[in-house]
Amino acid sequence: MDAESLIALAAPRGINLERAARAHRNKPRTLSYPAAGHESRFVRRPEWTVSEIGQAASGLDELRFRSALYAFAGDQSAKPYLHAALTQEADSRRWPRTCLDVVGLPIRYSGHLALLVLEVDRHQNLFGVAAPGLHAAFMHVTEKTWIGELAQRYNTLEGIWANWLTCAAAEIQARLAEEEI
Repeated sequence: MDAESLIALAAPRGINLERAARAHRNKPRTLSYPAAGHESRFVRRPEWTVSEIGQAASGLDELRFRSALYAFAGDQSAKPYLHAALTQEADSRRWPRTCLDVVGLPIRYSGHLALLVLEVDRHQNLFGVAAPGLHAAFMHVTEKTWIGELAQRYNTLEGIWANWLTCAAAEIQARLAEEEI
């Protein structure tokens, strides 16, 4: 989902994302690695290419490899695989399978909640400005349903996602440090 679509989704709920959208850039996160010079401990690269991440992440299991490609190199081709993996994580929990949407109809939410984790990662500053309203709008639920039922489940999935990225980043950073020395 692009920033314009998120703005359109948020507007009917009175959430103004225009200022955040102007500042928003779809840049992948950065990895830090030890600097060669003195006076500084780390150098931050502005972005990684898919091929650089692919080389540094070789040997990781497929899940962490694709997580690194998506989060650190912005590779959208990894998104369907990651979405399926996060949806499977959600479905494996003992959570109710449905919640009520904005009009009070029961909906299955696990796939959409998994997609939300990936979209928040991609559009961190937009969701950070408008939480929890934009999260609820994305899920097509009321803020009451979001806060009372889905936010904690979202946090669980986000923690799983963060763990995948932490494991991938640790491996990649260790390899980059080896090459720098």
